Amino acid sequence: MSIPSGQVLSQIVLLTLFLLTAAAVTSRPFRISEGWWPVGAVAAALLLGAIPATTAARGLGSSLDVLAFFAGLLLLAWALRVTGSLGRELDRLEAWSRGEPRRLLVAVAIATVAVTALLSNDAAALLFAPEVFDRLQRRGLPLAPFVLTMALTANAASALLPISNPVNLLILDRSHIALSSYLSAVTPAALVGVLITVAGCLLLTARHLPHGGATPTGRPVAAAGRGPRARGITVLIGVLVLTDMGFAAARLPIGPPTLVAGLSAVLLLWSTGGSREAPGGLGWSILALVAGFSVLASGLEHSGLLATAAGWVAAGGSTWFEAVATGVVTAVISGVINNLPAALLVTAGLQAAHHLGSLALPVIVGADLGPNLAPFGSLSTILILAAVRRRGQPVPWGPLWRLGLVVGPLALLPTLCLVALAR
Repeated sequence: MSIPSGQVLSQIVLLTLFLLTAAAVTSRPFRISEGWWPVGAVAAALLLGAIPATTAARGLGSSLDVLAFFAGLLLLAWALRVTGSLGRELDRLEAWSRGEPRRLLVAVAIATVAVTALLSNDAAALLFAPEVFDRLQRRGLPLAPFVLTMALTANAASALLPISNPVNLLILDRSHIALSSYLSAVTPAALVGVLITVAGCLLLTARHLPHGGATPTGRPVAAAGRGPRARGITVLIGVLVLTDMGFAAARLPIGPPTLVAGLSAVLLLWSTGGSREAPGGLGWSILALVAGFSVLASGLEHSGLLATAAGWVAAGGSTWFEAVATGVVTAVISGVINNLPAALLVTAGLQAAHHLGSLALPVIVGADLGPNLAPFGSLSTILILAAVRRRGQPVPWGPLWRLGLVVGPLALLPTLCLVALAR
């Protein structure tokens, strides 16, 4: 099938805008808030005719669930900060590390896996990463090893459960695959990918940390989590995890329950603390960032060139080789243009080739682990790097590229092979 030259040019413009926007979000040139860059890119795409107004409106409408999801996460982040719940958990991690930075890196990696698996990789970027970076700065420890480990580990762990990454739910909804199939085929294989990623990150980044000599800070661990408000927030998050799993099984969006949980956390604090302080310091510009990226992704979704290529990969059927090849193609596209538009593109190509049902699970693995091949591969990585920049620290672009190109394929290929065999 031939692709009109005008469409190819539009896709090149959109891809260029997407990559430039991702770079601007993490570097924030001219000190312009990160949320305005995707909005400006959308405006430029509309003016240049690279994306039709109807497509932009459809992309914005499709982002409402994701926007609700992120709004809920921001409110939960505020509640955790006000109650000190997350800070007390970090006290526990520091106590376990006994002041040894390398042990602390191990603890942070394990905690990142847990937060990602139960609440999503974006939750790890919004809730967990900023608290960790603030704690590290107070201790005078270098951020880079922790940034690299958290970014790659969050992406790898996002394949563990359907709720671990909104992209998983999007692909499952399009392919009509049962939750039980995901848990039996993807989750065990994803555990292998997580172990390889964590081990690779620890081996290659821990050598840049000092041996001992760091003094833990913070509140006494014995007092952790005893306040009624902190217990209430913990119970609320537990209910949210169970609700999200139920919604995933029923193929319902998880944005609304996350927003309800965030609003409930605010009401809980207002009703038990006697204060009506509005949630502040949350970085609401992230919502503009998410909306802008969603609109750009909606334009890239209709790339006939890439969709045709994805369909061609799977044209031979659904054998083990095609499953692995499809996952690799998805991973590479995810590393180049971000995993959200990559998932939309590949699923569109597979639907045209009538192989989406048999190849959806390898696509999920590629979309989750593929972002480790490049710094712009997932929104969670972009958010983690933006948090580094907001703290006046240099963003470790070079180390992230090098580590991802080593650890990424080492985790991706075994995971894909196991999923291809088990599906």
